[in-house]
Amino acid sequence: MKTAHESLLVRMSYSTISSSALVPLLELEPVTRTFMREIKTKRDEEKRRKGIRDAVKWVYSSAILLAETTHHTAFLHFLVDPFYKENLNDILYGLRGLFPDCYVTHANLHMGKDGKLHNVDTADRNILRLIGQQPNGEYIIIDWS
Repeated sequence: MKTAHESLLVRMSYSTISSSALVPLLELEPVTRTFMREIKTKRDEEKRRKGIRDAVKWVYSSAILLAETTHHTAFLHFLVDPFYKENLNDILYGLRGLFPDCYVTHANLHMGKDGKLHNVDTADRNILRLIGQQPNGEYIIIDWS
């Protein structure tokens, strides 16, 4: 399937050629107004889905590598890239399908004075005051313990 840009270039080149020279070098398909209005949205969605697949593959591969090379029972992926945050639900859905009996979630973790990461979304406020909190960030967590 030709992109809209390629089709436009072909049409522009045909307009400068005499009608007798319009030998069908490329087969063109008519496009509707609806197609023209929706093509950008469709391309953006294809790009987003590819990004989600790539993100899921990367987190999956990293978790497998961690399990193969260490005795850790959880993998934490720090969410730096805004794409991960914007598409978090879809990424988590993909990971839950690949790790069906593992705990796959998202959490806002902070480093405590004790050197451990604590989930500030579920921690008691009094405990947070005792351990202190240094902002760290959002993570995808895969736990297979």
